[in-house]
Amino acid sequence: MPLRRNTTGRGKFALGGGAAIAALVLLAVLGAGAFGASTTSAVFSGGAGTAMVDGTLYAKQGGALTLTVTTSSDTECVEVTGAHPATLTSNRNPRSSWTLNLTAGTGDGVKTVTVAASPNVNSQGKCTGQSQSPKTASYVVDNTGPTVTGSRSPAANGAGWNHADVTIAWAAADAGSGVASWTAQYRTSPSGTWTDICSDATSSYGCSWNTTAVTDGTYDLRAVARDQAGHTTTSSVISAVRIDNTAPSGTSVQATNGGTAGQIGSGDTLRFTYSEAIAPASILSGWTGGSQAIRVYVNDGGTVDTMDFRNSTGATRLNLVNSSTDLSLGRDFVGSAAIFNATMSMSGSTITITFGSRISGTLKTVATTGTMTWRPSAAALDLAGLAASTTLVTETGTVDRDF
Repeated sequence: MPLRRNTTGRGKFALGGGAAIAALVLLAVLGAGAFGASTTSAVFSGGAGTAMVDGTLYAKQGGALTLTVTTSSDTECVEVTGAHPATLTSNRNPRSSWTLNLTAGTGDGVKTVTVAASPNVNSQGKCTGQSQSPKTASYVVDNTGPTVTGSRSPAANGAGWNHADVTIAWAAADAGSGVASWTAQYRTSPSGTWTDICSDATSSYGCSWNTTAVTDGTYDLRAVARDQAGHTTTSSVISAVRIDNTAPSGTSVQATNGGTAGQIGSGDTLRFTYSEAIAPASILSGWTGGSQAIRVYVNDGGTVDTMDFRNSTGATRLNLVNSSTDLSLGRDFVGSAAIFNATMSMSGSTITITFGSRISGTLKTVATTGTMTWRPSAAALDLAGLAASTTLVTETGTVDRDF
């Protein structure tokens, strides 16, 4: 090919006019493919089992993926290498748009493919010819569910009970696609049906459980966290959360004679029964429910006497009756105020007073039958810490002389 000196620059040469024309004719005959097909773009998109989070595509195992490729219009073959090797051909019909449907596999992490366009395909189905501007595309496999741990507050009291709303707080995290939502649930312990309490899609992951909306009893709590890829993780169970929102009340007052009929004396008993167990220490500080020495005070009220209770020295009132006159005997049992030694014990929801020796006072023998009334002390607390109702309790059963 003849060369001629380029007069615009020293030591430079250019194709002669005839050679330039020949090169253009050659390009026209061979086509652009002779210099290589090119890839314009390669992008993954997702269907079921995938999620797009902040511009990143996440897929769990089995998730539906589509690789969409755009090439120059002279492309007859596209070769995909990397995470999903494949060869796409156009049966000798050049085109610019290509798709490859895929399924996400096992494991975790970034999956990347490289896409290269070629102008030709050989008889073995292999891409041939020059390939220009290959592109990469990627997505993230997420097959690990979130982690979730929880707590409740306030903690149960010393007897193991809650009597207020319970705040449920959980820590949820996901190293892959991220936490999408969290749901707190409760069930009747130990095998009831799980019921949703609340859901949260923010990173605080907590809510308040309105315990007044459920029946008093024992419950289990848990949380279920879901990540953006659709994996769910269930927390360990916070078990045996004991709920009591019902205040105790008196249900019965009964006396039994153990000596002289119609006369208060050693061996007689008096029983106070509540709607539920009462914390012994709320009746007398330090009492645990076992046999406890106390004193009984019978107040001379004329025709209707009353009764009160103190510790063994008489210095401290017991929280059995609301005031010193709130246990009415209904009759005249003493000629003057009397004091007795006694013991107090608890079984279940009943407190029993057993009379011992008389310390002072004069007694009468009652021949008539009658009915006692009892107004419980508001200072008496159930195991959850709820104060007893002061509603008056009237003795039931056969009307008798009681003592």
